[in-house]
Amino acid sequence: MPVDPRATDTAYRLNYHIIWTQAVVIRLCEAIRPAHCLTLLSPRLANSKVSPNKAISTPLTAILLEIFTNFVIEMNTPDEFFIPDNEVKLPDELDYSRVNEYVRSAEAFSRSTYQSVYIIDYFKQNFLYVSPNPMFLCGLSPEQMIDLGYQFYLKYVPEDEQALLLDINRVGFAFHNQIPLEQRKDWYISYDFHILNDGHPILINHKLTSLALTSDGRIWLALCVVSASTHTTPGHIEMHHVGTPDYFAFNPLTRRWDKNTMPSLTEGEKSVLTLSIQGYTMSEIADRICLSPDTVKKYRQRIFEKLGVRNISEAIVAATNNKLL
Repeated sequence: MPVDPRATDTAYRLNYHIIWTQAVVIRLCEAIRPAHCLTLLSPRLANSKVSPNKAISTPLTAILLEIFTNFVIEMNTPDEFFIPDNEVKLPDELDYSRVNEYVRSAEAFSRSTYQSVYIIDYFKQNFLYVSPNPMFLCGLSPEQMIDLGYQFYLKYVPEDEQALLLDINRVGFAFHNQIPLEQRKDWYISYDFHILNDGHPILINHKLTSLALTSDGRIWLALCVVSASTHTTPGHIEMHHVGTPDYFAFNPLTRRWDKNTMPSLTEGEKSVLTLSIQGYTMSEIADRICLSPDTVKKYRQRIFEKLGVRNISEAIVAATNNKLL
């Protein structure tokens, strides 16, 4: 095969690699934030005007570093959470006279649980209500968190996980908008991320479900519930259909939703877990359900394996979070 004479020219080869790098970077960023990456990245590379000699002394990794640094900085604004897929398009349908009913319901729920509860208003793009439960507050008062709104995520979520939240926001609403309108109130999304409490990262589980929809099926108000995570890493993005054991887990590598089935517990396993929640020891549980301590121990081990947890505390949280009891 004849060799293109340009391939031996240093300037040509360098320009080719820069163009190739630009294409790769744009494709990578499109996976996170497609709408903004072209306007951000293309001018930055086009205006670099690197001469062949200068380019030889400037590694492409430096160009990549500058691009991604600016990309991350510019994407971390509260407005980035509000995208076409969660835009409220029928504002005339919003009945704010009913808001107090939703708030009172959330308050009643928060009084009966250790979990933190808050309500997002996607039209006003703020927090409508935040419960006083300390799990999610990071030392703030509910009023301070309401004032912060979506700035909370930028101040109290580690920087390297903020892009994850934006991606969850995008893929979650894309999934939601594919659900038949009559079923949308029956779904919720669940995922894990860290919050910084006095500078210390705490891994939480965050669930979001629709509280009020407009007639076109778009979320106006969303109820969010925060609890301790049973995992050790952030992510674990899942869409659950209430009333069915099936759920969809998002695979960040393939960018696809994979269908799965929730584990189920036998009556014996449920009894062991329920009595554990009530504070009974293994010996006391064995006496109450007329089994040997070794059998109770086997039940607990099966529970750990099914729920993918390491101890009884994590099992209790996992079973509660996933409504297995």
